[in-house]
Order: sequence, then C-alpha cells, then structure tokens
Amino acid sequence: IVPTYRLSMEQLDSAFYHHYSQSAYQEALHFAMVAYQKALNREGGDNPITLQYANHLGDLYLKQGILDSAQLYVDQTIDVYQKQKLDQSTGTELYIFALITRSVILQRRGLADQAIQDMEKAKEITVRSFGQDHSYYIPIINNLAALHRQQFGFEAALFHLGEAKDWIDQQGKIDERIYVGL
Repeated sequence: IVPTYRLSMEQLDSAFYHHYSQSAYQEALHFAMVAYQKALNREGGDNPITLQYANHLGDLYLKQGILDSAQLYVDQTIDVYQKQKLDQSTGTELYIFALITRSVILQRRGLADQAIQDMEKAKEITVRSFGQDHSYYIPIINNLAALHRQQFGFEAALFHLGEAKDWIDQQGKIDERIYVGL
C-alpha cells in the first residue's frame, strides 16, 4: 500500500471523488486534506487548485456539521477571490461555490440575513458570468426562496419561486437541479 502523501494529485483527486460519490465523507475528507496540503505546499494559498480543495474541505465539513472548519476553508476562497479577482472560469466558479456553501453555513448558524446576502451575490455573479443556464442558477434561486421563507419574507420567496418557474417555462422541462436546496 502506497502512503497517501506519496500519491500524485491525480490519484488523490480520483480517490477523493470516488469516496465523495459514495457518501464516504470521512474518507473523502482524508484525501481532500492531503491534496489541499500538497497543493498548499507546492502552489501556495491563492492557487486555484489549493482553493478548489479548500472548497471541497468546506463542503465536507459542512456535510458533517462541523461549521467552524467549513467556514474557515470557504472563507479562504472568498478572501483570495475578493483580493485577486481570479480568472473568469475556474476562479469565478470557485468563488460562487464558496459563497453558496458559506450561505448554508450562515443559515445553519441562524444568520439568515447574511446568508441571503451571500446567496444573492452568488446569483448575481452566476448570471453575469455564465447566464441562467449555469448549473448553479436553479439551486441558488431555490435556496434564496427557502431563506426568505424562513425569514417570513414570503413576497421575496414567491419572487424567487417565480424565477424558477420562468426558467422551467423557458427550458420546456423540469431539471433535476430544481430539487437541490437548503
């Protein structure tokens, strides 16, 4: 058996995705952490590969309810993006994913107003950078509706549900992305 630290980034990436797809989050966390440390040591903290694994770690910690660790990693991506304005493709998607993840963390901490701000920002960047056909768009709208509903902002919730309906009408079909949410 090869020690984990000797695996290539491709092998670590493959092992991470394999375990993640099987909902084996502890194992996925292990491979993501090794890949993150390896990328951090080789590329530094502001490299897109390092930030990708920071996002993976944030997501995995969130799935396990470890909110402090989750927020630490997604905040790293958000901070770097805001300081450096990473490129439009990889950097923007990393930033959007980090905003979505932090929004869920904030919602679980009872900070719905801040969660709404992050989700609104994620929506604005998604539409501006990729349009409404991007895979994040519908989950963002559904999450916004759920956040507003939790805050008794029924008008805003209905507005976002109307956006989702308009998207369905334009697409002519219901997409599985509709059902992803808080």
